[in-house]
This record gives sequence, structure tokens and C-alpha cells, in this order.
Amino acid sequence: MKLENQLNKVKFEVAAGARYKAAERLRILISQYPDDPNLRSALAQLYYDGGFEDAAGLYWLLIEPVNQEMIKAVEVYKESVKHSEYKMLQDVKFRGNVKLLPPYSKAVLNGLMESTGAKGASAGVKRDSQSDSTNRLVEIGCVAAFIIFILIFLSGLFVIVDAITNFFRTR
Repeated sequence: MKLENQLNKVKFEVAAGARYKAAERLRILISQYPDDPNLRSALAQLYYDGGFEDAAGLYWLLIEPVNQEMIKAVEVYKESVKHSEYKMLQDVKFRGNVKLLPPYSKAVLNGLMESTGAKGASAGVKRDSQSDSTNRLVEIGCVAAFIIFILIFLSGLFVIVDAITNFFRTR
């Protein structure tokens, strides 16, 4: 289903008072479209409106603050994790392409990774090089499996041909 349709459902659910369902839908959308900062901002606003400032701060962490409520919520979140940059990095769970993020988001994410000494997947962040190397490993694995399958097939075929020739020789 298109992103726009999903966002319309979120608006309808919020208007109908189904905030939990709307939050779940937004979390799923964030996992499907991790590079879209508007989804994080929408979920943060939903949490903020519900009185969950720390949760709002988590989702606003990668969004450039445009008002005092965002700054306050991010600070409440940071205090809730005792300013642990490692915990922040774990909580963010960014699985998108860092290069597609706005400059502010990229700077925050890279700053957290540098300060914790984390690299890519160990920090819960997928970088381009990881997806490329993973794709390359999958390619190599598929080719290797195909070659093994062909070798097993050929050896089986050889055994069958050998058995048939032995059968006719004995007659």
C-alpha cells in the first residue's frame, strides 16, 4: 500500500482516538521507509501529544529542532538514558541509507557512532558498504550453492550411467 494511503489511515486513526494503532502503523512505516524523517517526526508528535515526552524525544533525536517542545523532549529522552550515547544509538535503530538523510540527521547519527566507537551494524545502523558487502556475500553464496548442486547432479548422473552400463555388461 502506498505511503500516502498509510499516512491517511494514521490521520484517521488519530482522529478516531486509536492512537496506539496509529503509533504502531507509524513504527512499521519507519521500518519500511527509514530515510523519511517526516515519519519519525509524525510519531514523535503523536507521542508528545500523548504526554510521552521521552518517546517523542527519541524520534525527534534525528530531526532538526524547530521549536522548544522538540528541544525539551529530546533533552527529556537524553536524561532518561542518562546521556548514554551508546543507548541512544541502540534506541534509534536506523536501518536506512545514512547518505539519504538530511545533513542534521546525518551529523547526529555519525556523531553518536563516532563518540561510541561503534561501526555500522554493531550500532544498529546499516551503512551503504554493509548492504553492498551483504549483497555480494549473498551472490557468492548463491553461485557456490548452484555449483555444488550441479556437481552433485553430475556425480549422481555418473553413478546412474555407470550402474546402467554395468547392468548391460553382465548380461
